[in-house]
Amino acid sequence: VQVTGNVLAGFYVMAEGDVLIGGAVEASLISGNGTIKIAQGVKGAKKAVIRSKQEIQTMFAEQASLLAVADIKVKNSLMHCRTKSNGTIMLPQDKSTILGGKTYARHGIVTTNLGSPRGIHTLVAFGQDYLIGDRIEMEEKEIEKIKKTIAKIDIAMQQPENRNSEAALEQLRKKKVMALKAMEKLGLRLFSLRERFEEHFESSLVVRGKVFPGVTIESHGRTLEIQQERKNVTFRFDQQSGRIIEESNAKE
Repeated sequence: VQVTGNVLAGFYVMAEGDVLIGGAVEASLISGNGTIKIAQGVKGAKKAVIRSKQEIQTMFAEQASLLAVADIKVKNSLMHCRTKSNGTIMLPQDKSTILGGKTYARHGIVTTNLGSPRGIHTLVAFGQDYLIGDRIEMEEKEIEKIKKTIAKIDIAMQQPENRNSEAALEQLRKKKVMALKAMEKLGLRLFSLRERFEEHFESSLVVRGKVFPGVTIESHGRTLEIQQERKNVTFRFDQQSGRIIEESNAKE
């Protein structure tokens, strides 16, 4: 699908293949099984969703959700976005920056600057399959729904009109057994997903310019809060120590 101009707020573009947008994207949905290319960037107004089963390429993104199975390439800036990639997130320009929001990448992140001198909270995470993380959240929500259903059934079983009716009680018991079986099945699936989510993928966070206080770096449940400005550094997750470590990019 090719759009020569802008995609305005409230519209959506969905394609089996690539999506090429010559203008900008406002608060809209862009979804494609192929690569999504946006020439003039995304001004999402907290509503835009860009999702691709391949790559996403854009000039910049503000207040948007970006989700890609492969890499995400942003020329200038990611500002107050929720961004997830099962590849690498790359901002190649000399003045590129990630500011605010939450940024997750299985195979790492490369940017010039991270955060801002104003200390705006910025979360970045790397080294895990964050699409599995999304599935874990969904399964947990389903389990909570079933728990609430079981609690309602237990209350219903105590009601006089049901306690005095064997047929009504039997019906409620059947519903409870079905709910318990569904919860057990989800629990087993959740256990498997959590094990897979713990798998580590070779990755790093490379910052060619500055990392500012207000930035939180996360990997495998470990966090590193930036308290003082850093320059030209790389962060990695060290599996032996279970910590996020910092290395200088400066050549000795």
